[in-house]
Amino acid sequence: VDRDTGAPKGIAFVTFTTEDAARNAIANSPRVIAGYPIGDVLPAVSRPTSTATAAPPQFLPTGPARTAYSAPPTVPSGSGPVDAHRIFVAGLPHACTEEELRNHFGDYG
Repeated sequence: VDRDTGAPKGIAFVTFTTEDAARNAIANSPRVIAGYPIGDVLPAVSRPTSTATAAPPQFLPTGPARTAYSAPPTVPSGSGPVDAHRIFVAGLPHACTEEELRNHFGDYG
């Protein structure tokens, strides 16, 4: 939710219990929530704490879930390290609720 307007941004961060669970969710989760298509599901990147070079991603999505995309995601220049337990979800429908996100990604851990 945008802090200034209160409007949904259409993004979410989802935290998993293990790195494998996050990796599995990126690679295998359907790209539809509550009947609406969603955008990218990527490794979450922490905000940088210094001007040091960002760490390379620890894993990248592979498999059939990535076939619709032309290139694998990368960590943006100047960003912090990959948070291996979290994913970033973009392109969510504005009506998507936390409960729908939990139902969608809950099977992965």
